[in-house]
Amino acid sequence: MPFPKGTGAPKGNKNASKNKPWREAIRNVFINDPEKLLQIAMKMADMAEQGDMHAIKEIGDRLDGKAPQAVKAEVSVSEEHRVDAPPRTESYEEWQKRHGLESTTGTTTTRH
Repeated sequence: MPFPKGTGAPKGNKNASKNKPWREAIRNVFINDPEKLLQIAMKMADMAEQGDMHAIKEIGDRLDGKAPQAVKAEVSVSEEHRVDAPPRTESYEEWQKRHGLESTTGTTTTRH
């Protein structure tokens, strides 16, 4: 069953063409009797008001979206990689002078 342009599964979705009979059956029930969906939502709200944590979480997930899940990754390095800095060709004082920085009584000032 193809989707009308602008609706349904995005292009390239591997699940777009799979048959989903359970989803279609439930969808048909609520299309034919929308009052049932409202009754379920009211029951969920009642359960949440009574402190049912599952109902509270479900309502929160539907309204705010599910909270991001933490991902734990383990990384191992099999080889040591070392980067050597180039050898120094001048002293720190020479570098300061070359870059226009002056050293006075042990402090460095920068030209702006």
